[in-house]
Amino acid sequence: MQGALDDNVLPAVQEKFAATYRAAGGECELPMFEGCEHEWVAKPGPQTDRAHEMVKAFIAREPRGAARVVGARARPRGLGARSTMNP
Repeated sequence: MQGALDDNVLPAVQEKFAATYRAAGGECELPMFEGCEHEWVAKPGPQTDRAHEMVKAFIAREPRGAARVVGARARPRGLGARSTMNP
């Protein structure tokens, strides 16, 4: 998701990333939100509501991918990771 008026992460940069990712065989959607600047999704409004619905739809379509992301974030630091400090 990209705000068309974002002057921090420019839409052209995101479009180039999406095109490169697709060219490498990845699947990627990049919805552009007209009239929205950087961090627009943190502000209440119809565009934010639309974004939330898009995220919910994505999670419903990709339950295993969403579970991996949520599971990775839920894991406490250090568990399942090998420490390089104490061999």
